[in-house]
Amino acid sequence: MKDSQGRAKRLRLILFDETKVRLLEEAEIALLPAELREATPPDDLYLVETAFSVRPTTLVTTDGQLRDVVNAGEWGIHGILVQDYLGLP
Repeated sequence: MKDSQGRAKRLRLILFDETKVRLLEEAEIALLPAELREATPPDDLYLVETAFSVRPTTLVTTDGQLRDVVNAGEWGIHGILVQDYLGLP
């Protein structure tokens, strides 16, 4: 129980650290170019819209297809897999 409380506390500290997290209002979400919107899997649109709104940025994901979509164009989004981001084999 104590370990889960520690993890929850660390998560709260990260989420509310303005140097690590930027909260966007709905009006700040940019429209995607048609080519990027059409190539993005529907379940991932919100992620790509958010990333596109804060370019240049890095999108860390477990989804190889999503990584490939954002890396396929000059969108200002660098897609990278979690294991590569963390330096895991």
